[in-house]
Amino acid sequence: MSFDLAVKRVIKSEGGYVNDPRDPGGETHFGISKRSYPNLNIKALTVDDAIGIYRRDFWEKIPNLPEPVDYLVFDFAVNAGVSRAIKILQTAIGTTPDGYFGAKSTTALSRYTAKALCINYSAERARYYALLDDLDDFYARGWMLRVMESFYYAVGVDAEL
Repeated sequence: MSFDLAVKRVIKSEGGYVNDPRDPGGETHFGISKRSYPNLNIKALTVDDAIGIYRRDFWEKIPNLPEPVDYLVFDFAVNAGVSRAIKILQTAIGTTPDGYFGAKSTTALSRYTAKALCINYSAERARYYALLDDLDDFYARGWMLRVMESFYYAVGVDAEL
């Protein structure tokens, strides 16, 4: 999937400016958090600024993946970090989840169809959220819905949850 399409969906999912005291990321705008970017004026962030950050710090750090798995991994990386997103992918393909996507991971990935990858990845992503014990119920529901919406989009099912 193209970066432009993927980032458009991510920004739609992330929404605008929020400063919710329950959010461990703190102040956020378009999903860019004060916790991750402490020297950035989050409130003044433009959508173009956010797109630049997403390209540089997320999309370009994800390995070259087949469509639409690239979108699913990118979407999760925005929420949980690139390393975590890659580890979840490695778990989904049965390799050691070390965050380094090398030759063994690439070989394992090639054994799966794109649809199987989408199913496995989405299941592992949902499992990750379900096992978080310090997660506010409000955020857990939203994140689980996002897993499903992203999955449906990736496999071509027209469904809004």
